[in-house]
Amino acid sequence: MTNAETGSTLIRSDNLCKTYVSNKFFLSKGSRSVAALRNASLAIHKGEVMGLVGESGSGKSTFGRALLRLTEPDSGKVFLDGIDITKFSKQEMRSIRRRCQVIFQDPYSSLSPQMCIRNIIAEPLEIHGVGSSLSRTERAAELLEIVGLGDECLQRYPHEFSGGQRQRIGIARALALNPDFILADEAVSALDVSLQAQIVNLLADMRRRFSLTILFITHNLALVQYFCDSVAVMYLGKIVETGSVDEVCHHPLHPYTQILLSSVPNPDPRQKRQRSFMKGEQISPHNLSGGGCIFHRRCPREKEECSKFSPELKETTRPGHMVACLSSGS
Repeated sequence: MTNAETGSTLIRSDNLCKTYVSNKFFLSKGSRSVAALRNASLAIHKGEVMGLVGESGSGKSTFGRALLRLTEPDSGKVFLDGIDITKFSKQEMRSIRRRCQVIFQDPYSSLSPQMCIRNIIAEPLEIHGVGSSLSRTERAAELLEIVGLGDECLQRYPHEFSGGQRQRIGIARALALNPDFILADEAVSALDVSLQAQIVNLLADMRRRFSLTILFITHNLALVQYFCDSVAVMYLGKIVETGSVDEVCHHPLHPYTQILLSSVPNPDPRQKRQRSFMKGEQISPHNLSGGGCIFHRRCPREKEECSKFSPELKETTRPGHMVACLSSGS
């Protein structure tokens, strides 16, 4: 996909941190904590589609929710159009909710089974006092047409639709208030491959039609290369590399990014790809301790200083490309 011309920064996070603490564990004493976000900083420009990738449990969804204060971060700041919204009251956040909407991972559990489709799509309009009952119905019918469903669906219920159709309904609801920013949190991971392509193409069409800015959270790098303009790579709550999709995918600098890219299946069996692997065993976020780079115990290029110093995300010699690595040679 051709990169869109992006303008100034729409939404930015500075050093977001979030730690979850569980007080009781079976056959254990005391509490255990998991740092889901570790000084996560990211800027998303107006009109841009940014992909956020990483393996399961890396903190991608927590970051997206913290960005919109659906999950309150422990520290750090979030700026929307340069305004710090971190300390906004619930009343002040209402205007932010109108501008920022979410498409959830599970298209069934995110839709109330007791509400008809008309009420599901019109609910954001009712909550924010937009329009009359008749105009809300008309808006719901219009949005159903836009996402490829007819107005005959208005009085039906979620259980009457397939997974792909339910996700289209979720997209229609997210568009109801004409938002500027959409968080698509694993929006296609629960769907079949053919349906994933349909939903991604629908999101691409909506992006162009409504000039949307999108954070596309996924573990599917193939979709990122097709749909996104830029990409950020996250490992255990820390963003380790960012840049344009072309730059990061063709010139990856962080060892973790290289490993992720090498795992993407090649559709041509005649072309052999050099695989990269992490060393050691899977690390639980419960077991992280000590200083140094968060990836050093699994890094195939670990140096002595990697266990002592934690690298910050810094600009490389390639414009717009940033990496947090001591051994990248950037």
